[in-house]
Amino acid sequence: MKAKPVAALPAAPPLNEKTEKARLILQYAREARDAFQQSCDKSRSGRRATGGALTDAEQDLLRAMLVFAAAGLDSLVKELIRDTLRTLAGRDKAVQAELQAFVMRQLRGDLSADESEAASGRKFMARILVAPNPLLGVTEQYITDLTGESMQSAEQLFKAVKALGIDPLTLQLDAALLKRIFDTRNEIIHEMDIVLESRSKSARKRRSRTIDALTDGADHLLDVGERIIAAVEQKLASGPS
Repeated sequence: MKAKPVAALPAAPPLNEKTEKARLILQYAREARDAFQQSCDKSRSGRRATGGALTDAEQDLLRAMLVFAAAGLDSLVKELIRDTLRTLAGRDKAVQAELQAFVMRQLRGDLSADESEAASGRKFMARILVAPNPLLGVTEQYITDLTGESMQSAEQLFKAVKALGIDPLTLQLDAALLKRIFDTRNEIIHEMDIVLESRSKSARKRRSRTIDALTDGADHLLDVGERIIAAVEQKLASGPS
C-alpha cells in the first residue's frame, strides 16, 4: 500500500478565509498523526533489546494514526463544501455542471413509476421554487446531500472533489491506492483488524500491519487533503470561470 510519489504542489495562492476551517482541521489531523507515531516510536525504543515485529499495542497506535488521518480528510472535505460551494456555484462552470447533474437526478424521480420517488422529486422542486434565491436553495440541498455521507471511500471522495469543480486527474488522485487505504481503514474500524477464520489456535488473530503501510497510508490521505484545499484556494483566487 505504499503511496506513490506525486509532483510538487503548485505555487500556493493567497490564503482565503473560506478555507481557514479546513486548514485548521488538516493541522489537527497532522498533529494527531505525529503524536501516534511518536508514541509508537517511544514504545519500540523502550524494548530495543527484544526487537522483533511490532507488538499489537504498537500496531494499534499506528492503526489509530491511519483512522485519524482518514477522519481528518473526511472532515476537511465536508468543511470545504460547506464553506466554499455557495461561492463557487455562482461563478464556476465546473461546479455548476455538477450542480445541474444533481438537480436532474433529484427531478428524475417524477419520471419513475415508483410513487415514493416521484413524491421525492416533487418535494425537491417545491423547496427550490419557494426559496428566496433558487440557486442558493438548490445549492443548500446539494451541500446537505454531499455532506450527509462519509468520505471514507474513493468513490465518495471523487464525488466531492468533482462537486468542488476539481478534476481528480489534476490532483493525481489514484483511485486504486485510495481504495486500498480506505479498505484498511474499514477493516480497522469495523472489524478491529480481527481475523476469526484462522483455524490454528496459535496463529495471530489480528491482521499484521507494517509501519510503512500504515504511515504511508496516513500521509497519503493528509497529502490528498492538502491538495484539495490548495485547489479550492486556487479557484477562489482566480475569480469566475
